Amino acid sequence: MSPSIALKFAFQPTTAAAAPVGENDVFSQPGHLFRLMTADLQKRLFGNIARLMAGLPREVQLRQICDIFRADPSYGIGLANALGFSVPRALTQHRTLPRTPAPASA
Repeated sequence: MSPSIALKFAFQPTTAAAAPVGENDVFSQPGHLFRLMTADLQKRLFGNIARLMAGLPREVQLRQICDIFRADPSYGIGLANALGFSVPRALTQHRTLPRTPAPASA
């Protein structure tokens, strides 16, 4: 990540880092951060993760896609596509799925 991109996220007061996370909630914070990214940053993230996971067994890739999908459906679908998985049509219509609300701005 270039320094300018890192700074963009580091100095925003409403970043996901400020979101309260429950004791067992490991999905909200990455989902909030993903939704703060521009479409271009999201696309680059998919490519970066896919390149790093390219040599892993498909079962491990699927497990990670499922976890990322819990953080944000678009995040999981984007990674699945980047890894070459076929995403069922029902999953691509994710807007009807409930999402964890973003933290309120102070």
